[in-house]
Amino acid sequence: MYRWAREAPENYQHLYLLIKAERYRAESKLKQAERSYEQAVEGARANGFHHFNAIAAERMADFCLAEGRMTAGRLYMAEAYNLYEQWGVVHKVRRIGDIYPEFKSGSYNTTTTISTDFLDLEAIMGVSQALSQEIVLQTLLEKIMTILIQISGATRGVLVVKQAEGLYVEAEGEGGGKVGDGTARHTAAEEIHTYKEVPLSIVQYTARTSEDVVLDDASRQGLFVKDPYIQNNEVRSILCIPILHQGTLNAIVYLENRFTSHVFNDERRMVVHMLAGQAAISIEHAKLISTLEHKVKERTEELMQMENDRRKLLANISHDLGTPLTSIQGYVEAILDRVVTEEEQQRKYLKVIHSRVLSIQRLFKDLVQLSRMEAKQLTMTKTPMHAGVFVQWLSQKYELDIEQAGIEYMVSLDPTMMDAAPGEDMHILVDRERMGQVFTNLISNAINHTSQEGSIALSAVISDEGPHLVVQVKDTGVGISEEDIPYVFERFYRASKSRNSKYGGSGLGLAIAKEIVQLHDGEIWVESTLGQGSAFYVKLPFIS
Repeated sequence: MYRWAREAPENYQHLYLLIKAERYRAESKLKQAERSYEQAVEGARANGFHHFNAIAAERMADFCLAEGRMTAGRLYMAEAYNLYEQWGVVHKVRRIGDIYPEFKSGSYNTTTTISTDFLDLEAIMGVSQALSQEIVLQTLLEKIMTILIQISGATRGVLVVKQAEGLYVEAEGEGGGKVGDGTARHTAAEEIHTYKEVPLSIVQYTARTSEDVVLDDASRQGLFVKDPYIQNNEVRSILCIPILHQGTLNAIVYLENRFTSHVFNDERRMVVHMLAGQAAISIEHAKLISTLEHKVKERTEELMQMENDRRKLLANISHDLGTPLTSIQGYVEAILDRVVTEEEQQRKYLKVIHSRVLSIQRLFKDLVQLSRMEAKQLTMTKTPMHAGVFVQWLSQKYELDIEQAGIEYMVSLDPTMMDAAPGEDMHILVDRERMGQVFTNLISNAINHTSQEGSIALSAVISDEGPHLVVQVKDTGVGISEEDIPYVFERFYRASKSRNSKYGGSGLGLAIAKEIVQLHDGEIWVESTLGQGSAFYVKLPFIS
């Protein structure tokens, strides 16, 4: 049974714990028996094994009654009665009903306010039902804390929730120190180490061991008597219990009474445990619903963003096709209608037409590449290439283009890299064609945005971080405004309208360049000042 429980705890652990409880009881190890019974009931309840939940609850009730703990015994027997009734075990229902006639009514109040009569079983069962119906996490946490303060006679309580990052206080409340009195509120999540209103040592102990801490006179005796919080506030009674779901810590309940000792007796603690078991299930359900709602919201936002991108793409395509086509049509008609007859003027018109056709061709290439990226079909053929050879190739590749534009071209390459022998450990893994496309885009942008009085510089250095190869393309052109810089690598983004109308562009080139660089495990970024020029950087890692 132990091996089954270890390999499939959701299916077998409650059975193993029930057997352990019976063995401990036979050996008169009453504390261990009590805890095993509790865990068996909670496990069967949490995993939906109603038949075994009924059996475990009945055995727990028999244990409590034999120990003279009548309230707890009757509570567990009430749970067993209801489960046997749902199961249809008529003789069991009749036998328990004969002993406890009040169970036969079957009508339980669903109010969340605890009766001042601590033995009001209907109120306890009603509270459990109310918790099971709450699905909003914040409201649920408030309700759990309120109920536990009311039912325990605490003057103060805190609910600490286990999150992936650690323990966070998410609800706190106060009570008058008597049963039925108390309210709680949800709080903004605060990390337990920064929260000053609980004895940290006790909460950490319960989180670490998943064990109860019960102190009858905390400021005068016990392991935690020196805790600063206990000393400063002269706390008398303390109860700190874990809320477990399928054996995993879900939350921690901290309750205290500053005025009276021995408040949290066995019966009150038993009731708190019963409700904590239901609270664990309710918290998990509420978290699940919250997570699903968050995912639905995220997916809805993603779909809306995709729709906006689609509309933006269509608008850009319409503009980027319509503008050059209209221009081409005008120039062609001028030639055909013999509005322009001089050969030199016709050649100028044909050059413009050729330029417009090339811009349409670039747009189609960008769109094809974008569709491949989105479909994860963009292939990369990476080969090791010496960094010096790579940057030498880049510097020569664009020399003629920049010269024909009449712009000064400067090249600065790190001599350490250029003088390195081919066999030295200074290689990058690169798809030369794709990376050439990246720098073609950067150089073309620099040419388009730089006047003939300006300059373009290509430089390459070895960065100590990694190390990496860092290539810079710098121009003295129009620059990019500070508000545009965060968005230049986004798809379809275009800077100010005045720049677009003058320089054109589909708004795809830099976005595609960024994705290619990232597929090389690299980075790309820009530094720019409006009116003074831009510097684009590409950082690529070296390989062994």
